[in-house]
Amino acid sequence: HMAWHLHDTEHPQHDAQWRARNGDPLLQTYINLDRAVDQIISVADPSTSFVLFYGPGMEPAYSANHLLDDILQAIEASDNQGKQSTTSAGARKTPKRILKNLYVKLVPFAIRRRVLRRIGDQLQLRRAAGYAARRCFAVPHNLNSGAIRINVAGREPQGRIQPGADYDHYCDQLVEKLMRVKNVATDTPIVKEVVRVHAELQGPELESLPDLLVIWRRDAAVNAVTSPEIGVIRKTYAGARTGDHTPDCQVIFSGPAFRSGVDLGEMRPQDIAPTLCELFGVKLENIDGCSRLASIVAA
Repeated sequence: HMAWHLHDTEHPQHDAQWRARNGDPLLQTYINLDRAVDQIISVADPSTSFVLFYGPGMEPAYSANHLLDDILQAIEASDNQGKQSTTSAGARKTPKRILKNLYVKLVPFAIRRRVLRRIGDQLQLRRAAGYAARRCFAVPHNLNSGAIRINVAGREPQGRIQPGADYDHYCDQLVEKLMRVKNVATDTPIVKEVVRVHAELQGPELESLPDLLVIWRRDAAVNAVTSPEIGVIRKTYAGARTGDHTPDCQVIFSGPAFRSGVDLGEMRPQDIAPTLCELFGVKLENIDGCSRLASIVAA
């Protein structure tokens, strides 16, 4: 997470001089992990079977999470005006925004993190008070997608969107507008897809989750965005993580307990636990995955 820019020579923050002096810490970490696996296998009994799960992979942490709430506020402002905005509230250089940008630029991240921890509760209360007047707002999530909570009547303390048809229509409109947002630097959309959480998941805690997950494209850094609704919004990502995970993983079954030369194709992570449990004679109940043991176990 912290060293991707030292590995990726195309990353905007790549430091070629640092890497020339110190090497590639990300590559060295993977080499060390491979050596550790080899050491474990070398001291094991020959009758031992192994299951090696590795991943997910890594890629640049290009994300627009730091811009998402400004985008949502600009979309809502455009809706309230009933016409397209040419310059968003997020783009205006107010004294408050200028001071905030200087603070992010000049104060080291470690210091800003300590300050945020001290005042985090007060900031959350202030944000919550402002959310009450809005139709939706961004909530914390990891870098590969932004998370949006809809201000639903009967669920939120001061909900503004009625459940049912009103909710569905609002989500449809919001998704359309998010898909139109482009990266100013590349003139390409920043959103890969928007996931409707209620359509994909179920369970007793569903209403505690975000309503929409905005999956970002990862082809370029996002520091300025534009669309007909929001105008232009600029904000540089100031986080410490320059790398983030991909969905790419692999699992290898090896040893006398398993057949050789079997390609399982795509295997869901949810299937690994029931496969291993069946190997040890344990059956899991009420789970999402299913065992794949029958196709790999030795006769």
